[in-house]
This record gives sequence, C-alpha cells and structure tokens, in this order.
Amino acid sequence: MPYLDDGKMERTISIVEHVLFWILILAIIATVIWLAFGSPEFEKSLLMIMIFVAGSELLLWRTLFAIDKKSSIGFERVRPDFKQVNSRLDVMGNGISGIKSKLINIKNDVSNIKNSILKINKKLR
Repeated sequence: MPYLDDGKMERTISIVEHVLFWILILAIIATVIWLAFGSPEFEKSLLMIMIFVAGSELLLWRTLFAIDKKSSIGFERVRPDFKQVNSRLDVMGNGISGIKSKLINIKNDVSNIKNSILKINKKLR
C-alpha cells in the first residue's frame, strides 16, 4: 500500500498481532471451559488447546525478536556516540593530568617561596 508509510504499517501489523494473540488466549480459555462441561472429546480439545498455545507462543516469540532487533539497531546507532564520548573523556583526562602536574609545580614554587621568606626572616632577627 503506497499510501501507508513504514511506521503506520508496522503499527497496524503490531495491532493485528496483539488482537490475534488475545483471540488465541480467549480460544484457549473457551476450549477449557467447554471441556469442563464435557461437550468435546478430550483428545480433540487437547489438540485444539495445543494448537492455540503454539500460535500464541509464536506470536510472543515474534514480538520478542522484533523488540530485540529494534534494541540492537538502537545500540548500533549509538555506538559512534559512545566512541566520541570516550575520546572526549580521554582528552579531558589528559587535560586533567596536565592541570594536576601544573598544580604540583605551583605547590612546589609556593613551598620554595615560603622557605625563602622564612630564611630571610631568620637573617633579619
């Protein structure tokens, strides 16, 4: 259908799958209730229940795989961003280590100035 875009088509398919899943669940419940009142033969009702359960399981697995596919695609889209963040953190780490070394140099310089002032004070007394 050319007038539907991919998003609307996926949403329509998803809605149909959800409705079909609940119809299968209701069919399982209806068959069990019907079996409880003794109308169908046990083997036939068991076969019907197994078919309905298998159908609902297939729909559940299909939904889970679709979710897994979307999440893996999402992670693939974000992976370059993680690489950029990692490289920026590396640059920041290098900058921080440079700042740390400069602060150590300043601390040593201040310590040297303090020692010089103390020596001058001793000489003046």
